[in-house]
Amino acid sequence: ELRYGKDEILECYLNEIYLGQRGATEVHGVGEASRLYFGKNVRSITVSEAALLTAVIPGPNNISPWKYPDRALARRNLVLDLMHGQGRIDEATRDAAKAEPLQLSAVTPEPSEARYFLDALRRQLPEVYDWEALTSEGLRVYSTLDLRLQRAAAAALREGLGELEQKHKRLRADAPEKAIQGCVVALRPQTGEVLALVGGRDYGQSQFDRCTQARRQAGSTFKPFVYLAALEPGAHGPRITL
Repeated sequence: ELRYGKDEILECYLNEIYLGQRGATEVHGVGEASRLYFGKNVRSITVSEAALLTAVIPGPNNISPWKYPDRALARRNLVLDLMHGQGRIDEATRDAAKAEPLQLSAVTPEPSEARYFLDALRRQLPEVYDWEALTSEGLRVYSTLDLRLQRAAAAALREGLGELEQKHKRLRADAPEKAIQGCVVALRPQTGEVLALVGGRDYGQSQFDRCTQARRQAGSTFKPFVYLAALEPGAHGPRITL
């Protein structure tokens, strides 16, 4: 409060506040929420729609207009009454807004194939850009993701794990959260660019990335380094040959 005015603090709050879910992805800020709820830019919303966004702030999941339309409608109308009582809108505007039904956009399925890749990318960005640039500069980030390959990798992982469960009964779980997991990484050998990264069987059930966040023993992946050291030419030739 020493550095910023009330309007600036409110603006920061409205740009960061949690306002709902799209699948496994959290929606933060009125701009993103406006696109989720109404399919439009926040500058284009009506008084009624602005009141609905305000209405869901105390509990976006408990006042979800998709799950609990009656609850959301009553809360929206309460906000409109408060706006009128505070002199922010006149009586005609309030009555017209309260008469509007809930008009929500259809929630398109979340493109979950690339979520693990995008999460890994987001964790990497602070190594390149400072926090202020990431949150205020409106950066466009171009990645090495090959979406077609990413989808193929995700399908291959699901099918491969399913085949293992079919062949080995002991691997079958009685609940989805206990199912066996795996991960896939595809690289471009010439450059090391990550083309596809699938960190688990289903991002909606588990956001833990087994490619970049899991710890495991090196195992046989270390053998090439041992062999190369043995084959390395010395003063009198290599210690061993192929």
